[in-house]
Amino acid sequence: MAHEIKDGMPTPLGPSVSSDGVNFAIFSANADSIDLCFFSKNGETETDRISLNRTGDIWHIWVK
Repeated sequence: MAHEIKDGMPTPLGPSVSSDGVNFAIFSANADSIDLCFFSKNGETETDRISLNRTGDIWHIWVK
């Protein structure tokens, strides 16, 4: 699955939907990494995995 991916913003926390995509921002002071995973419509097959970027204790990515 092809996605347009950008670094994203560390705020606001959670998913932020806009007309041009979704920014994901997650707090974790202890994580070594965080991945955003996409699944098939039936939820049985992982179709894509994207590693988030880190700013301080916030992990973030923008996806379209």
